[in-house]
Amino acid sequence: MKTYNQTKEGQGRFKANKTHFYHFSKLIQKLYGSNLGAAYGEICKQMTGLKIDHIDADDKTLDVIRKNLLDAWNTEHVNYLLSGMNVSDQISANQWKIIHLYYSVYYLLRALYCVYKKEEEVEHRNVLGFISSGIQAGKISLINPWNYIYLSKSKEHFRNFPKDFSFKVSRSWEIKVPSAQNMAAWLMNTSKKKGRKKKKEIPPVSLFDCLYRMRKWSNYRAGEDILSGKTQSSFKQDVTELCEDINFVMSSTLGLLEMFIIRLIGQKQMLIIYEKCKKYFSLNSIKNDQLTTRMQVFLQNDLK
Repeated sequence: MKTYNQTKEGQGRFKANKTHFYHFSKLIQKLYGSNLGAAYGEICKQMTGLKIDHIDADDKTLDVIRKNLLDAWNTEHVNYLLSGMNVSDQISANQWKIIHLYYSVYYLLRALYCVYKKEEEVEHRNVLGFISSGIQAGKISLINPWNYIYLSKSKEHFRNFPKDFSFKVSRSWEIKVPSAQNMAAWLMNTSKKKGRKKKKEIPPVSLFDCLYRMRKWSNYRAGEDILSGKTQSSFKQDVTELCEDINFVMSSTLGLLEMFIIRLIGQKQMLIIYEKCKKYFSLNSIKNDQLTTRMQVFLQNDLK
């Protein structure tokens, strides 16, 4: 049986982690639009303006990219199936949605790692370390907020934040605080969490590391924490909002990384990969409307 303190701790973790997804989603919406279709167009425009060097990918590299894209798109499809349930079912579904969100994104990060490092058998920490360090060094060019970085051993801890950004520690987990403040606290606390485990210098931490941390929370703690959250008066609304925020963060982040890959290998190669995957989707009766919308946006115009 849970004690009062354990229940209160679970409530706190659920509320804090739910709030991170809320602010991540709202920050993306503020920058690129509250409608995913419009957001894809703006993300496409912003990513086209970045310097991303084209590569002449061989067949093996293209096949690695295709496999990871297919895994990501399948996982996104499954996550949308876990939406729109009654509250009691959505509670359990949200726990898995967080895990699926992470993996859908991870597959595309792994594709980039394999392309640049020429390695296929990799661990999560290697992929995340490579991506976060690449963002910090300017080798992985992304747009806000996905390029936010926290450096534990630097005088300037927060990188790529707005010029007028100033971090304030107090109550950064609350809904009413600016979203950039919440993202900064999420990055900082994730870095501290890694530091307690490694007890040595911590590499740059990005929001992708934060999603990995949420995946582990969802695997091992979310069930208890979400049930503890039931005692809060706003619980029903929290469950529904969390589902919606997960979907928005997932699909917009996939759009960002798909645009990076398009800039890397070109629209022609992405179209070939997409057409191959569409045949698989058709044979298996898989319908991913968000993917269809993104590809219509990303592949209809010349991005050069």
